[in-house]
Amino acid sequence: MRAQSQNLGDMHKVASAGASVLLGSLFGNGLSYLYSIFLAHNLSPREFGVYALGLTIFSVVVLIAPLGFETGALRFISQALGRDDHRGAQRVIVQVTTLVLLASLGAALLLALSAPWLSRRVYANAELTHALWWLAAAVPLAVVSTVLLDVIRSFQLVRYTVLVKYVWEPCGKFVLGALLLWAGYALTGVLGALLITSALSVVLALIGARRVAAFTAGDGPQLTSQGLKSLFMYCLPLTVSNVFGVIAPRSDMLILGMWVTPEEVGVYSVVAQTAAILALILAAFTTMCMPLFGEMAATHDLKRLQGLYAAVARWTTACTVPLFCLFAVFGEEILALFGKRFASGATAMVILALGQVIYSAVGLASTVLLMFGHSRKIMTNTILLALLLIGSNWLLVPRWGIIGAASAVALSNAAIGFINLWQVRSLYGVLPLSWSLAKPVCAGAIAALLVWSVKGLFAPALLPLLVVLAGVVYALTLFLLRFEASDRQVFASIAARIKPA
Repeated sequence: MRAQSQNLGDMHKVASAGASVLLGSLFGNGLSYLYSIFLAHNLSPREFGVYALGLTIFSVVVLIAPLGFETGALRFISQALGRDDHRGAQRVIVQVTTLVLLASLGAALLLALSAPWLSRRVYANAELTHALWWLAAAVPLAVVSTVLLDVIRSFQLVRYTVLVKYVWEPCGKFVLGALLLWAGYALTGVLGALLITSALSVVLALIGARRVAAFTAGDGPQLTSQGLKSLFMYCLPLTVSNVFGVIAPRSDMLILGMWVTPEEVGVYSVVAQTAAILALILAAFTTMCMPLFGEMAATHDLKRLQGLYAAVARWTTACTVPLFCLFAVFGEEILALFGKRFASGATAMVILALGQVIYSAVGLASTVLLMFGHSRKIMTNTILLALLLIGSNWLLVPRWGIIGAASAVALSNAAIGFINLWQVRSLYGVLPLSWSLAKPVCAGAIAALLVWSVKGLFAPALLPLLVVLAGVVYALTLFLLRFEASDRQVFASIAARIKPA
């Protein structure tokens, strides 16, 4: 009885926090999506392509620069808190923040120095140099703010992540970018808006981290060597895997930039951004699962792990399937919001979305491995994924362009997802897959077939009504197929969470 109550408690925490993060990410990424539409209409096709490619390179640097210490912070802080060692948690915070700041400054300098070479020798686009210099200045700001938010998340608090990442940053970039574009600064204004927004994110995240960790002037944290060896031993494999794990998933954009025009890069960036909406669902639940898995690892509570592991797989599948059906039926109409030339990417978007649906059902396995201390397995798997992604992109992109890139990404991500799944099953005997995952797939197929069969009868202005109809059919079919008992309790907690006060 106690174990069952604890499992429901875990599910309630994840559902409540996951609902907050998901709603925040939908708002933030929705606003970022509108911002991309705005930029597509207000920048030239070439400028938009340069921006998309520069942002991809910036993302690679920002994600590699922490050297795995952001994940180490989540694991070691959550374990210290599980032992009621608050002073130890503070020590880890200071160590991680200092190391990450130094690493990010070095990464920014390296990007700034290599910008001319990347622009002229690799991508044959001199305009990219100017963009990369602006983005290099934003690297330390983006890295430090992200790591500080991870520190806060170790305390099982997600509201700062929602406020900074999903409210302030998209709003700040949109407002500042629009003002600077209106003032006539073109692409430079867009990049300047990103820099200013990142600077204020650091301030907000620093205030939040200080409050949560209870640092005071009279109790000033000190940088000590205690525990550094364990932190380095855990993070070193992650540093290696981060290099592969960050570059490889963006190899589609990086390789496309060598073979196709900047305009086609811009189309694919929109396609990838749209398909990535599905990834927000797994990411939202993973946000809260990571510190909970850290606690379970400390007590080796596998029964508790199985309950939460399977529940999150059901929830992510139930949420991603209807979005995939929406993209499959209305792909061209969605992409045409950016401009008519973007509709040509509809097939690539469906391929990417299908791969994301598969990965969302099994992707939590990598988080289990990570928080249970298997950083070397994560490193090996990430290197394998990198080889798959880079190799398949290098093979398929020259032949099929953006279709080849989408196929390479979808197949590689699905393959590594199942490898992670098998490893968790072998190590701990837990598996998230069950027949209950077939219910949302059946419901989605029914809704998609119905809407597709009548789509031609509706005028373009009435298509939003058809989307609503598809959602109603999906929800009703899923209800008739019956939810799991624990899921019904979780849905009630989510409803309570989002119900207006």
